[in-house]
Amino acid sequence: MVTLENIGWGQYKSYEGTFFRGLGRFELPPNPSENHRLMAVLTSTEGGSGSAINGYDRCIISCGYFQWCEAAYFLTSRLLGAIAESNPNLLQPLDPALQASKAVFTKTTRGRWRFAFQDNRGEVDSVKEQRQLFLLHSTGHKGTWDDDSKAHAKLWAACMANTLVQPEADEVQVAYSAKRIRSFAMPSARKVLLDDPAPSQGWVGALRAGFLSFAGNLPAVAAKHLEKALKTAPGAKWSEDWCIHILKELTFGPKIAIYPHRYDAIRPHIEKLYEVDLPDFADELEAWEAELDDGIDRDAADPCFYQLGEVQQVLIDMGYDLGPWGADGVMGAKTKDAIMTFQSLNGLVPDGVVGSKTRAKLLEAFRAQICT
Repeated sequence: MVTLENIGWGQYKSYEGTFFRGLGRFELPPNPSENHRLMAVLTSTEGGSGSAINGYDRCIISCGYFQWCEAAYFLTSRLLGAIAESNPNLLQPLDPALQASKAVFTKTTRGRWRFAFQDNRGEVDSVKEQRQLFLLHSTGHKGTWDDDSKAHAKLWAACMANTLVQPEADEVQVAYSAKRIRSFAMPSARKVLLDDPAPSQGWVGALRAGFLSFAGNLPAVAAKHLEKALKTAPGAKWSEDWCIHILKELTFGPKIAIYPHRYDAIRPHIEKLYEVDLPDFADELEAWEAELDDGIDRDAADPCFYQLGEVQQVLIDMGYDLGPWGADGVMGAKTKDAIMTFQSLNGLVPDGVVGSKTRAKLLEAFRAQICT
């Protein structure tokens, strides 16, 4: 049983909060499927343990093998919903935290599993209410924690870990996570890498696993740099040179500081599972790190707004009306009008084009939504 004494306290940039490394690591089952092999690669960089908890970044609380993020996205709730659908009794370890929060976990009339307060606030459907549920009085930022909030957050972390560590709940999580691995690939990337009928062996499997590891962190960024790499990739598709060229672009192209370390973490697993010999990018890493400091405070959890759907979602979150279709990735009249209005209000040329200056302002708006 996980107790409050087992819950650690960590920090990341302006955040601090709970963490628990989890009990045990993901292990390949006998006769693993391809999705299980992909899980082995992805869990070498994400949570790695089915009961791992992270409560010290903008996700408020994230859990499990892939560190499913709750803030704004409700991914922890979705995982818990899958467990509840299998066996509602598996959620009993959450009871102490629910009672302390005067809340329940239930399926809504829209068929979604959500937390809900037992007062006039009702369904927990905003970042502000997610913080109230999991963090009590704190925003998750340094300097906002009182003793009651720390104790409350640790209780939630322990209860969540005790839920996920149950063998039956772990089986549900493995099946749930394995089924969703390929969804990390954007449609354009899926068409190139995953819809191809080539069997996932050798370099084919190695590249697919490597790509999905990066896509599991930032899907749009991985898709963008796959597209860039394809324009100059040498050799035939799925050849060793072709695959290494793409992996190198995924590692260094986005200029995200953790990505070379992600490559180093997944490399031995890919080599073992797919029987290939991947390069050590040590020399390239040294040169790359020397050029990395461009003055931008990067955060791997930030969207980059290269995909229109990301732009639309943050506009919707700010209250812009994009019509009934919402964040559908299509540049309709309402979307273009919203972009131009946003640009005008932020001192930019209202041309409807999401360039680097507009992306920077969108990132400011996104961070304001999550961090305030």
